[in-house]
Amino acid sequence: MTGFTGFLGAPPRGANFQVFKTSGSFQMPVANNYLVDIFAGGGSGGVHGTYAPGGGGGARNRQMLPAFLIKPGMVATIVVGAGGAAVASGTGNTGGTSSIAISPIRLLLEAYGGSGGYTAGGQ
Repeated sequence: MTGFTGFLGAPPRGANFQVFKTSGSFQMPVANNYLVDIFAGGGSGGVHGTYAPGGGGGARNRQMLPAFLIKPGMVATIVVGAGGAAVASGTGNTGGTSSIAISPIRLLLEAYGGSGGYTAGGQ
């Protein structure tokens, strides 16, 4: 994917990075090391009377993988977790889990989605 230049205030990204906004597969390129940064979907806010408690943020999982572990050409399966679906009343929905899996080496890295805003028994 293109168009993502990094987060505000962060140093500019070089040419050797990949951002996934949708699920799919990715063929691993030649690299000295691989930095994998996974973000999960956040939970949706809940609705209770006149207030709306916010949902939890999705988790982040960051791992440095050495080149001896990942061989160029291996295929990684990418799952991008969606944010929790909006609700009209009650407790919000949990965000989706994001992951990367590289089956030849039995590697699975995950980040879990945030919980929905909780509304039971409060004012």
